[in-house]
Amino acid sequence: MREDGLWPELDERVAHLSARNTALWQELDAGASRQSTSTSRLWDELQQKGDPIHFRPRVRSGVVIRRLQSHASRYYVLKNPQAYTYLRLAEHEFFLWRLMDGTRSLSALMTAYFQKYHALAISLVCSLVDGLRDQQFLTAKPVKVYEQVQEALERRRPERWSERAVHWLAGREFAISGLDHILSAVYRAGGWLFFTAPALIVFAAIALMGLLCFFLALRQGTFTLLKSGNSLTLGLILLWLANLLTIFLHECAHALTTKHFGREVHRGGFMLYYGLPAFFVDTMDIWMEDKGPRIAVSAAGPVSDLIVGGMCSLLAYAFPHWALSPFLYKVAFTAYLGVLLNLNPLLELDGYFLLVDWLEIPMLRQRSLAFVRTELWNKVRTWLQSRGLLPAQPALPTSQEEPAATSFSREERIFTVFGLLSAAYTVVALWLALYFWQKQLGRAVSELWTRGGLGRVLVVVIGGALTVVGGWTLGSQIVRFLGSVADWLARQHILEHDRLVAGLLLGCLAVLSGIALLLPADWRWAYLLTLTFLLTLVALSAALAATRYYAGSAFQGVFLALSMALLLLLPVHGLRALGVWYVIDPPWPSVVIVLNKLVLLVVLVAAILAFRRTGLELVTTGEKTLMSLLFILALVAVLPALLWTTRSSTPTLGALLGLVATYCAMLGLALLIPTLFAFSDSHFGLGWNFLMVAIAGLVAEDLLRVYAPGYPRLYTIVYGLGVLVSGGLACGCVLIYLAHLRAAYRREEWPLVEALSDQERRRDAFAHFYATLFTQFREVYGWRLAQIIDDRLDVTAVTANWGVMVDRGQIRDTLPLDSVTIADQAARYEEVLNYTIDMMDDSAGRPFLRRAIQGAHDGLPWQEREVLSRHLLQRTPWGADLSQDFESTAGDYHYLLRAMPLFADADDADIEALVAALRTLRVKAGRAFARQGQSGDRFFLVRFGEVEVWQRDERGEERLIAELHRGDYCGEHALLHGAPYPATYRAAVDSELLVLAQEDFNRLVKSRFQLGEQVQQAAEVVSLLNQMPVFAGLTHMQIRRLAHQFQRREVQPDEVLITQGVRSDTFYVIARGTLIVIGERGSPQERILARLSVGEFCGEIGLLLDQPPIATVVGGEEGATVLSLSRHDFDLFVRGNLGVSRRLEQVSSRRVIDTRRKLGLSGVV
Repeated sequence: MREDGLWPELDERVAHLSARNTALWQELDAGASRQSTSTSRLWDELQQKGDPIHFRPRVRSGVVIRRLQSHASRYYVLKNPQAYTYLRLAEHEFFLWRLMDGTRSLSALMTAYFQKYHALAISLVCSLVDGLRDQQFLTAKPVKVYEQVQEALERRRPERWSERAVHWLAGREFAISGLDHILSAVYRAGGWLFFTAPALIVFAAIALMGLLCFFLALRQGTFTLLKSGNSLTLGLILLWLANLLTIFLHECAHALTTKHFGREVHRGGFMLYYGLPAFFVDTMDIWMEDKGPRIAVSAAGPVSDLIVGGMCSLLAYAFPHWALSPFLYKVAFTAYLGVLLNLNPLLELDGYFLLVDWLEIPMLRQRSLAFVRTELWNKVRTWLQSRGLLPAQPALPTSQEEPAATSFSREERIFTVFGLLSAAYTVVALWLALYFWQKQLGRAVSELWTRGGLGRVLVVVIGGALTVVGGWTLGSQIVRFLGSVADWLARQHILEHDRLVAGLLLGCLAVLSGIALLLPADWRWAYLLTLTFLLTLVALSAALAATRYYAGSAFQGVFLALSMALLLLLPVHGLRALGVWYVIDPPWPSVVIVLNKLVLLVVLVAAILAFRRTGLELVTTGEKTLMSLLFILALVAVLPALLWTTRSSTPTLGALLGLVATYCAMLGLALLIPTLFAFSDSHFGLGWNFLMVAIAGLVAEDLLRVYAPGYPRLYTIVYGLGVLVSGGLACGCVLIYLAHLRAAYRREEWPLVEALSDQERRRDAFAHFYATLFTQFREVYGWRLAQIIDDRLDVTAVTANWGVMVDRGQIRDTLPLDSVTIADQAARYEEVLNYTIDMMDDSAGRPFLRRAIQGAHDGLPWQEREVLSRHLLQRTPWGADLSQDFESTAGDYHYLLRAMPLFADADDADIEALVAALRTLRVKAGRAFARQGQSGDRFFLVRFGEVEVWQRDERGEERLIAELHRGDYCGEHALLHGAPYPATYRAAVDSELLVLAQEDFNRLVKSRFQLGEQVQQAAEVVSLLNQMPVFAGLTHMQIRRLAHQFQRREVQPDEVLITQGVRSDTFYVIARGTLIVIGERGSPQERILARLSVGEFCGEIGLLLDQPPIATVVGGEEGATVLSLSRHDFDLFVRGNLGVSRRLEQVSSRRVIDTRRKLGLSGVV
């Protein structure tokens, strides 16, 4: 009975528990459902918050607004008093600013702008919002993610104490709090008197009379700048204090002038500027005023320097015996030096900004120098031709020159005058520096040297440091300048003519030497010895630059020895120049003689190294005879010199060793004969000729010095010969350096030949690659070295049974393709290439081989390049990187073409064909690769870099209309129709472009008609949208991307496209035919409101305003072809192009006031 009662009780309890569990799971399920709904709403809200289209900008309260007027238009300047930030807005930008009350999204702002100005302004709205947010004019604070990440990484990076010290000294500021109140009190207490008319007249008189007194005192030598009494240390300290005083007064003038116009100076104080003490004030608030007050504030600093310098000069000149007069003269000197620096248009200081404000031309210096370098000659030549002073050149259909206007526009006249005056100012400043050196600094250093002991140690230490730093800096600039010259010569096709380049160098040398005839007698020898030193420095810089190109080759040792000889020759000429400039007299004669003899011995070392590497087995009988004659001449020349030294007494050991060094140099001259003939038919031939003549002159100069003590007039010949020797060394080293650069410009282009099999394609690729590589080596290094490689290859080919012979760089392939495997064929080719490149590396070096291999590879047709990279290069140590680079390059080409709206509908075969037809074009910064009005036959795609698009208006003035970046393109109409380029395209930085020639494209279209039709339709859509004012606010590339979003649709006659009152979210552009706009269609009040033709649009109300249409649109009598854009696609386009705002903001100089660069640096000396 108990068991019967137990089981029912258990069943009851289990049922009760199950019911409770069921209720629990139901409750959990309901809770999860509520949580899911809440989470869904959360994600929807987050998505809407993160969508930039729905961002609602709200302006901060308390922003100060100032409306100003320039010569061209009205503009507004905004000021945030809390953050002290400023922003300049144009009229249409200020319209958007007034609408940013937090209730309108970016989409609503675009719509409002469209209603006001009838143009889409996606980039304008986004860039404006970004600029306002960055300058803290919006309530939404800027979140600079990348800057925060960079700062975090910098904090984690271990930094040495020296780096921290440098950062601290470079720009440490110590601001004074409440500075504006102090300046206001000073201005009210009497500072305003400085700006009255009587005070300004008195200041002008003081400035003019004081300047005259300063130059009179300088000419008479009344005061010394670097010494106080007989103490040089005290003199330098007083000069430093005078400099601080002038900087302080300079900045005070800026600040008081700012207060005179009622603006604030919220920051200022003391700073360390690269370790030097200075003062600074922030006068940015003056940008709330018109052009006049801004110019006055910029001019206040230099004007104050003139007044202070004039006052101090007057007092010092009037009371020369007064105890303070020497210090006042130092103050005047630092003040006038500050005027020169601040008015220098090449430095972005007061004078430059004053001129920019006056002319209202931003980026004046950059644009002027670019115009003088690139455009001025074309304008001058065209102007002279228009007046019959130069013969007119016949215009070619594909001329590379832009048809230029015969007259100069206003901006071009300004650019010309500014650029030429900048160059003239540099010459005048250099002359003043030399004059000051001779009158003041040179005399002080000479006195310090004559004291001996510590004075000489100071001269050696300071002079050595300045020489090393200055020499390194000047040498680097020389190498950079030579590279720019080589690039210009290559573009003008002058570099291809060795004799023309040599003639230009000789002409420059003659002009530089002839300047000595125009100088006063006491400056003439100083100039010539200084010129000798500078020419030696040029030779050393070029020799070191050429040494890099011989890395890994035997000739690297030759040029290292030559560089060592020039390095020893540099102090020889430097000490002689210092002696003439009254610094060191006499200039250590024994040291100069020892260095000169070491130079001759190092020349012998260089000659021996060269003699070992120039193919002694191919030395001709004539060369051996010439070497023998030079050996005999060495004895004939040295023996009389030896007898001359022993004519009166027993010669010293030093004199005998000196003659031995001279004899060794003449032996080296004989040993260089095979090298001279080995390179005679190469790019280096003229360079070696100059070096041989210069070394011969060096030996002759050394021999003449033996006889000079008995015949003092010989020193004139010796010094003149020294100039010619240094000039010859400079010309020779520069020609050799330019020859290395020239090797990079030549590239053989092989036509594509249809091959029947992969083996034939591989054979053609190998033969073309080898022929170009061998031709490069032969042209650059001469036939003798190439013949050595050719002969050794013949012997090795027979011994190793390659089945491949080389005859003067041409491949004779005897491999039976029907019986040899693909692997064996590749292995044979690989052996030939490895052996050849090893021998070339030993003679030419790795830098040349890298460029030669790259040039040979790039000259192949794309299909052969692919076969060579896949089957040969990737298995070699020298070609693996090139093969891998080719694979990545091919993928990059495919990606760029796929991303282009122009080829968006092309299939894989079309893309592959386009990739094979592309060619690479590298453009240096500042160079134009297509000019406005030039007949177009090429299409350009930007792979790397940045391209500026400049368009000339009817007045002849150029303006920047767009920038092209990676993936952007131009020249599609030239590709399709050969139409002239509508603008000038100029590289802003070094850029790499992909070029598709019209000839290659036409060849592709013949076999792929659909590709040509697709490209034609895409180009027509872009052209149509470009002509529509509604899209004037978009950049050219944005229009191209937007064109890809449009869908083509055919509309039949009377077909309804838009129905009145029925919501439509599609925007239509008419490409062909007409559309009819009808009001109240189907009612007694029906009437035709408008007829829309090609280039007009409809549906904008639904797209932008989200309102139902107010009329019905139907097809015209002949129907129409329309381009449709849905609201969804339009929103996608807007989201995808918000990122361009940063880029566009950098282009426009009107966005942020660039005078932040003036902050605190206007008066630093």
